[in-house]
Amino acid sequence: MRTLPPSPTGSAPDTSQIYPPREDTFFLLRLAQSEIRPDDIILEVGTGSGYIASSLQGFRVIGTDINPHAVLLSHARGVPVIRTDIAHGLRRVFTLILFNPPYIPTDPDER
Repeated sequence: MRTLPPSPTGSAPDTSQIYPPREDTFFLLRLAQSEIRPDDIILEVGTGSGYIASSLQGFRVIGTDINPHAVLLSHARGVPVIRTDIAHGLRRVFTLILFNPPYIPTDPDER
């Protein structure tokens, strides 16, 4: 199993390296809130800023992200977060998985 180095403790995240909450984030949050059951164990893959996971207070939510800046920011928002690629190395059953994958806009010629 590949282990990622931990995020530096005590460091401030560089928020320019984190996708800020936008319309797709708010849409996924509304959808998640309509689907969550009280007994769900939720994994948010690519938690980024931690906006979705931190908005689901009262539920069991774990976030993952490969970006150390995202891990720091999510942790600061009170999100239990693991620095890993997608869900690599996790050995738990989750009843709801949320993922708003990153995307990079491309020119039409590159599609």
